[in-house]
Amino acid sequence: MSSKIETMGQLRQFLANAILGVRDGHIKVAEATAIKKMAEEINESMYAEVKVGRLQRDLEREVHQFGKLPLNESSSEQKK
Repeated sequence: MSSKIETMGQLRQFLANAILGVRDGHIKVAEATAIKKMAEEINESMYAEVKVGRLQRDLEREVHQFGKLPLNESSSEQKK
């Protein structure tokens, strides 16, 4: 597996490997807990982006490509 995690499938595989690492004693529980918290943050940000996309679609506004949603108004204006 590459060192970069670019897809949800790769993220799930990474997390599954971490679980196995804890089981086998290669990863400490504290490290696995930190990994879990970071994965939760990724998941929450993705969920938020999906919700924004749905709202944009429902309001018949431009729907940003997934992963390209501006974080603030000035980011959006710089693209214009």
